[in-house]
Amino acid sequence: LGLPSGLLWAKTNVGASSASDDGDYFAWGETKSKSYYDWGIYMFGSSCSKYNYSDGKTSLDARDDAATVNWGAPCRMPDSSEFEELYNKCDWSWQSSYKGTSGYLVTGLNGNTIFFPASGYRYFDGLHDYGSYGYYWSRSLTSDDTSRARRLNFCSDDIYPVRNNDRCSGFPVRPVAEK
Repeated sequence: LGLPSGLLWAKTNVGASSASDDGDYFAWGETKSKSYYDWGIYMFGSSCSKYNYSDGKTSLDARDDAATVNWGAPCRMPDSSEFEELYNKCDWSWQSSYKGTSGYLVTGLNGNTIFFPASGYRYFDGLHDYGSYGYYWSRSLTSDDTSRARRLNFCSDDIYPVRNNDRCSGFPVRPVAEK
């Protein structure tokens, strides 16, 4: 995309077969998709036994990073500042029918594009906001509440490069890699 950082963004989500495919959904820090999402079955529990004030970790270890585990190094989940760079340096254009789905076509400084489907999110056994909103995990924990992690969030008329969400929710993951 020609970003100042040189960061490379994948064209698809983890588990996706094409740019318009949603791929898999993951709770934050989990590396396998599942059919049910809530605190009761979250890997680190509702007390967040890892990535908390006690251990001082603010970013996912490679073994808990869905992009690294599923695609291999050097792929990883973006941190929240990298979502900010993508938002600030690229052109975002809402597409209501991009290969049969809606979402944002992101055009980089070099003219290359990637597409973020409006994949919604998974909570309990349901899929919510599908086709209207996109939610994508970063690898960054929030600083004021360790039960929440940072995410990209968008809808047709707004983009929020850094928002927070409960870690047990299921969101897609878009891998990045260092150049």
